[in-house]
Amino acid sequence: MLRILQQYKYTTLISLKQSLQTQLSSHLKTMTQLSAIDMELRICHDACLVEVIGYQGKSPIQSANVYPNKHMLQIDEKRQLNLFLIRCAGKLIKN
Repeated sequence: MLRILQQYKYTTLISLKQSLQTQLSSHLKTMTQLSAIDMELRICHDACLVEVIGYQGKSPIQSANVYPNKHMLQIDEKRQLNLFLIRCAGKLIKN
């Protein structure tokens, strides 16, 4: 689900949520819903840029973290999330 949170002349803030359903047992046909993606994205129209500013309810995402840290985030957490967004977008475009 894609939802616009804020929209201005040069930037738009959107929420991207996607859930997965997985079949636990082929005999029982039981379905479980898993929260797969919950991102907040900032789109800068003039710079043609999209960046992840929140993930799984955690915001803001720092560009660099000291390690180890309280939340056990990776040093380059924001870079990894932006690469994840690129991969997700690539999959959506292919389908």
